[in-house]
Amino acid sequence: MGRLRCNKDTARTCILSKRWRDIWTSFSSLVFDQRKIIGQLSGLKTSSEVQTRIQRNMKMLANYVDETLHRHVELDLAVTLDLHKGYSLPQCVLAARTITALRLRVNEQMIENMIRACPLLEDFRLIYATGLKVFKVSNLAKLKRIDLHTCSELKEVNLQAPNLETFCYVVLKYRSYKIDLSTCNALKSLTLEDATLKDESFQNHLSCFPALEKLVLSKCNFLKNITISSYKVKILILRECKQLEEADIISPNLLSFEYKGEKMPFTSLNPSSLKEAKLYFKPSGQGESRLRNEDNHTPCRGLKLVVRSDKNIVIYERPKGIFLPQVYDLKLDVVKSSVDLEDLLDYILRTWRPLTLSSLSTSRSRLPKLVCKKLITREKDPSCCTYNASGDKCWRHF
Repeated sequence: MGRLRCNKDTARTCILSKRWRDIWTSFSSLVFDQRKIIGQLSGLKTSSEVQTRIQRNMKMLANYVDETLHRHVELDLAVTLDLHKGYSLPQCVLAARTITALRLRVNEQMIENMIRACPLLEDFRLIYATGLKVFKVSNLAKLKRIDLHTCSELKEVNLQAPNLETFCYVVLKYRSYKIDLSTCNALKSLTLEDATLKDESFQNHLSCFPALEKLVLSKCNFLKNITISSYKVKILILRECKQLEEADIISPNLLSFEYKGEKMPFTSLNPSSLKEAKLYFKPSGQGESRLRNEDNHTPCRGLKLVVRSDKNIVIYERPKGIFLPQVYDLKLDVVKSSVDLEDLLDYILRTWRPLTLSSLSTSRSRLPKLVCKKLITREKDPSCCTYNASGDKCWRHF
């Protein structure tokens, strides 16, 4: 059941046999959404009919929730609220010592009560928590992940979480705040989307995480000159940091790199272990740009460069000095040659379906022969298209 796409598919298993009739109700992933009940009122003409239907549907929902929760210990509620009223969650929920993950709209006092009552909490996410100004966490030895997303009034974050592995902080407004992550020495994944983050603050954060393996910086518009030096970092993503002028990247074990912006701000980037890189360039109004080995220090040997421009694709099998035309949203993917050439070709043509495919390679290249072979050997009644939805065809028959 865990491999099925949605709860509806899980519920459909009840028709298999009497034994399967009630098994689906014990499925561990549950969503009770009142909004779906409210949305089933189309076609009703009078307000009395609407009210009668709502009452009947809500009674059915209540019975369904009661019966299902007898078999479960996790809970996900989506409740439609009146703008002038709140929803008071029963305190017995916060006192459930077996809770490992909980999503709520909360205030500081509720968070303190929950931390005291739920010592086994592993995953803590606050999303659109309006009114929350201070977020403090301590005495949660099993806590592995914290997400703070668009908590518009948050001014202070203090985490005493030595076993925390993932921290994500997204703020959309320009406002001052204070974050203390100094005790989170086990952090492996850090995501920051913060328009007010400055160079010094970022470097101070980074120095606290010796075990960091994944770093994501998105829309950090105050960053100008940063240094990322770590033997542990394997995944690095820099997206739309508009003021970034210089990034000194010293990460010899980097496996995956992604950058989105107007220019290449890297003074050094020499990852000998790099397996993939994705570069998305937006027009800067400076005409033609050029990607050279001297610019990005990416070793050519063993790499292939795939350039996407509009609906045309060029594959450079031995990238050296490459001139890139000034086009909208130019995208480049660099993949290590250990990626099977046939798999790479199938992925490119299946995913992007370009109008034109060009290959810049030596006479010994397998790529042109591989394309020709795949087209010649395609079946008249293709079995390769049967997995596609809505009668869509694979690239060989498109």
